[in-house]
Amino acid sequence: MTFARGLLKKSSAEGRSAEFVRAAHTFKSTSATVGAGRLSDLAADLEKRGQGEQLTDLLPLISTLEEAYEEAKQQLQKIYS
Repeated sequence: MTFARGLLKKSSAEGRSAEFVRAAHTFKSTSATVGAGRLSDLAADLEKRGQGEQLTDLLPLISTLEEAYEEAKQQLQKIYS
């Protein structure tokens, strides 16, 4: 998922909407697969908003996504360690 986070930042900075939406979709699906519901919901929001909004306006949401990622990562590490 680290790759998808980096791709979200890079594609938003470079204004590449299709790449941004694809990365958000991948992040959404992977998060849902591992049971990280909040993370999946945030990625779904980015996916939807990336289709019509200025990507630079979404940068604060990527920070929120990263915080949720860290929370999910910690929870999964507790479960699987």
